Amino acid sequence: MAMKYSYFHHTECTTEQAERLIADYQSRGVRAKKSLNPDFLTWTVSAKLQECERPARTPRTFRQKGWGVSMANLRKAARGRECQVRIPGVCNGNPETSVLAHIRIAGLCGTGIKPPDLIATIACSSCHDEIDRRTHQVDAEYAKECALEGMARTQVIWLKEGLIKS
Repeated sequence: MAMKYSYFHHTECTTEQAERLIADYQSRGVRAKKSLNPDFLTWTVSAKLQECERPARTPRTFRQKGWGVSMANLRKAARGRECQVRIPGVCNGNPETSVLAHIRIAGLCGTGIKPPDLIATIACSSCHDEIDRRTHQVDAEYAKECALEGMARTQVIWLKEGLIKS
């Protein structure tokens, strides 16, 4: 197993802080060095940390959490399906553009965090854009209402097909 190295940098240290950090690292057998910053007033301490190669993590699924469904299966199952959101005047009705559209609900998602795949609906590209508010053709509350209705229809489809269990 090959070893990898990475460096941890402490920036803008005083001389005393730099000496203390180097002594601490050396007491633990870690190689560390200090270098003068361009301002000529502070130091940067760099410590060479050794890492072992780790085996690749297996993707987590709802099945592992006991929900009885694999996230990847639902995303694949949504492709090429009829749109279940069906926002009047927005829906393009093209199953070739259908994907799994996650519905953002407070407490289930956040910045960079998607809600679980069960909190999603099969949506065409136009309805998906409206749900995610990339377009503003209808009121946000109406778009969310259509998305929630679509989520209910989507879950009924998946129950009938055995992709999820009740």
